[in-house]
Amino acid sequence: MDSSSDISPNDFEMEKALVKALIQTFNSLPNKSRTAFITYGNSPQVIYELENDLSSDALQKKIDWVLPVGGGRRIDRALEEGEQLMYASGQSVPKIVLLITAGRQIEVRNCLKN
Repeated sequence: MDSSSDISPNDFEMEKALVKALIQTFNSLPNKSRTAFITYGNSPQVIYELENDLSSDALQKKIDWVLPVGGGRRIDRALEEGEQLMYASGQSVPKIVLLITAGRQIEVRNCLKN
């Protein structure tokens, strides 16, 4: 979820409401789906990983406490973090990534990973 400096506080809360609604939908069938949650700005921040045993209510409460990461919009770093989480899960099941963004990635020139 985009939490770069370009996201207004109101839009950030709307993004969180969307994620909470998605969790409610995807976690409606126990043991049928797992979710991870990453916010990103200049760098990704893993809020919770796939290997969590939190209930839907606990996941939603975690989202309530999420603060913006800030900085530029680095979609590439967010996707790389998501890829690492899915690879680490080791399970051979369908995987879906939902990227929530409010715009294009910042221009990155001669980018070296920090």
